[in-house]
Amino acid sequence: MKENFDDMLKNSVEKDRETAQKVCKELFSGNKKAILDLYHQHRFFISFTRKLLYKKDKVEDVLCEFWIGLLDAKAICAYQGRNNASLRVYLTGILKRRIIDENRKKEIPTTSDIPPESDDIKKERQRRLLNEALLTLGEISPRDADLVRMKCEGRTYKEMAEQELAGENPDQETMKKQEYAIRKQFTRPGTGSMAKFSLIIEQIMAGYGWESADLY
Repeated sequence: MKENFDDMLKNSVEKDRETAQKVCKELFSGNKKAILDLYHQHRFFISFTRKLLYKKDKVEDVLCEFWIGLLDAKAICAYQGRNNASLRVYLTGILKRRIIDENRKKEIPTTSDIPPESDDIKKERQRRLLNEALLTLGEISPRDADLVRMKCEGRTYKEMAEQELAGENPDQETMKKQEYAIRKQFTRPGTGSMAKFSLIIEQIMAGYGWESADLY
């Protein structure tokens, strides 16, 4: 029986939990280098911290304190993937609390003190978000990722059906059935291609600490 999206998501979180437990055991055994695997997987924390921290000259200090804080293994060992939260979302939450604590040491700047972000920065975030979400969906459900990718390219359901049946020389009835099947798969509430993609988008945005205003 084909695995549904919820099961796939749970499996992904379970892999994160296994990774966390492995690092946890290594840290408790005295192998501090075990944290390096997580460090290399979360290099985006640099841009994330730079974005949220008021005093930009404190970015390295906050990140250093964050990673050193993880070396005692308690936070890593505490990760259980509750509510299907990925390890990245979990660690981002810990880092965000450190950033908030650091920001409280300084008077909060007014809106006029914060320079507006350029459209280029927002477009780059959109591009990164789209690519990362498609890659993640592709690992879980390749066909859904293909459908979302074609829709993002502006293709109609008919054109998507033609793409999937390319080389098969289908008759008109077969083409209509394929078009209907794609439309149904793409728009199905909860388990359709777009529903899966939207959930992944939300998780990635949470991981980066982005809101809609950071993208548009």
